[in-house]
Amino acid sequence: MSTRYQNGSLRREKRTGGNDVWVWRYRVKGTMKQETYPVALFKTKTAIRQHLEPAVRALNNQSAEPVHVAATLGDVIQKYMKQNLPKLAKSTQDTQNGQLQIHIKPKWGDRALTEIHPGDVQAWIQTVNLSQVSKGNVMVIMRRLFKLAMLWGMYPVGLNPLSLVEVKGATKREEEPTILTPAQVTQLIEELGPPYDLMVLITASLGLRISETLALRWEDFDFEGRTLRVQRAYTHQELKDTKSASSTATVPLPATLLVELKEACGNQDQGWVFPSPVTGRLYAAGMLLRDHVQPAAQKLGFGNVGWHDLRHSFRSWISAKAPITVQKDLMRHAEESTTANIYGRTPVEEMRPVAELATKGLRAKRPSTTR
Repeated sequence: MSTRYQNGSLRREKRTGGNDVWVWRYRVKGTMKQETYPVALFKTKTAIRQHLEPAVRALNNQSAEPVHVAATLGDVIQKYMKQNLPKLAKSTQDTQNGQLQIHIKPKWGDRALTEIHPGDVQAWIQTVNLSQVSKGNVMVIMRRLFKLAMLWGMYPVGLNPLSLVEVKGATKREEEPTILTPAQVTQLIEELGPPYDLMVLITASLGLRISETLALRWEDFDFEGRTLRVQRAYTHQELKDTKSASSTATVPLPATLLVELKEACGNQDQGWVFPSPVTGRLYAAGMLLRDHVQPAAQKLGFGNVGWHDLRHSFRSWISAKAPITVQKDLMRHAEESTTANIYGRTPVEEMRPVAELATKGLRAKRPSTTR
């Protein structure tokens, strides 16, 4: 006796707030199952029936095991981790893998995409034990998953529902960067021994990212032309290209740095500038910061100095001495807005002459006093 072909039953149910749903009921091996789909996404019965066609075919395939008919966020995550995640930088892979496995998948992995509502996600993200910036990063991934679900035909093409979810303070810096003066950086260099002193000098003198400093080779320097070609980075134990196309650039070498580089180079014209004398491999930035730079900075009373604070400091030094176009190129940014809005601030003492000049001739009117 042949198994009866089934389409399942479909009806529209009213819900509070006008959020009506289509309720699809069907049997799998004698067990009744039910799924719901928002009417806002499938406005007519014809539209929802068309969407359910692949599910109906799978349901009536007698050789197939019972399957979850509606795509879940877990289905999208699985495809994303197999197809998209491996193409990203290792550091990004590590970060996103943690966010997916620890936060997103446990909460939403088993939920059908059509049953994930922005209001529920908005309430959930506020309870996640992360900084506001990290919460914002989690939401970036979730929005990307929904966008890919549309691309892969797992969710109707239209408004990304998670674009309605907001994370206040997601773009704010958790802590203001520590801006050091040239004199303070000099003190820090003098406190450190080689090769850490040269690492700090190069990073601060050129405004490099520490990943770029650690990946330098002697052949990157042109001592006659007094330039450096920045073209690679080392981070998370991986050698890779610079952060962006704009980051790969030739920058000038200041005279003071040039003298120190020539002395450190000796007769070398090739090889890594900072190989570990023990392993021959490149240093880990975090270990250098924890074991050498931060103890020296704290001893000098500079606080909790990080590698990127040197890049912020460099931008503050050039802010009052060059137009924004030159600053952008020295920082190797793609956009002037990044240089102007994110990196460093002009030191107070360099702003003071401008403020004095701007207010010259300004007088406060004081009321006369009578005794």
